[in-house]
Amino acid sequence: MNWLNGQNIKIIRLNLNMKQTELARKIGISKQLLCGIENGDCSITPNVEAKLESFFNSVTNERTIIALLESHMKLNGKQVK
Repeated sequence: MNWLNGQNIKIIRLNLNMKQTELARKIGISKQLLCGIENGDCSITPNVEAKLESFFNSVTNERTIIALLESHMKLNGKQVK
């Protein structure tokens, strides 16, 4: 998922009405690590990337996620990478 970055993770998480604590628990990482990833202070390791992809794929599909991100970026005058 080449769109998987901290900002997009936060957008998806908020659209799923989840708190950082909840998402972190569901994917098996600390809230502090998730916060760091969303803020751009921590890198997404291959292990964490796999956990995020697995979780997001279990609750929605990639097409829906891309549409959500594109919609959000249009509202902010940006383009999805």
